[in-house]
Amino acid sequence: MGTSWALVACLVLCVGSAVSLPSLGTVGDEDEANYILPEGFLLGGGTSAVQTEGAWDEDGKGVNVFDAYYHSHNKSTDQTGDIAADSYHRYKEDIGIAADIGLNALRFSISWARIFKTGRKDSINPAGVQHYHDVIDEMRRKNIEPVVTIYHFDHPQALHEEFDGWLGEQMPAVFAEFADFLFAEYGSKVRGSMYDVGNRC
Repeated sequence: MGTSWALVACLVLCVGSAVSLPSLGTVGDEDEANYILPEGFLLGGGTSAVQTEGAWDEDGKGVNVFDAYYHSHNKSTDQTGDIAADSYHRYKEDIGIAADIGLNALRFSISWARIFKTGRKDSINPAGVQHYHDVIDEMRRKNIEPVVTIYHFDHPQALHEEFDGWLGEQMPAVFAEFADFLFAEYGSKVRGSMYDVGNRC
């Protein structure tokens, strides 16, 4: 239960930083119209795979650069993404909490190494592909708009070893192959404007 409340705290902080609302005790009926969000407004929170999913070596997922770093530096489990908030297993509970607190959008990242174990299309992991279908479908069931971060700094370790990741001239083409796959696979479920790369804040 502790990890779920950690997610709630994160979501509340994200919402609080985006929208400044008065305390409930100061809003009178006559002021209520001033605090109604416009139709179509998306009020959401955000997570990233490496920070929340856990399940770092389950269901065919490959090793990403964070996994390699944590394990090569002998970090304890509570300092790694090995378990994290365990949202890989608890995503329905997490999405339910988001819906319960009134969010109608969630930004989440797709782990490149969970889709392509070594970063390339010939290493596709069907279990990983299905997992994100399940996550998106659950969001839709809860009337939450999925916002996909295609890349949140966690590329597969194999690409780092092969050509130094983003320092290698091959990386943009390999990333484009990954992005193209995501658009083709999830495009019917995620609106075209609801994709993001990285984190700019």
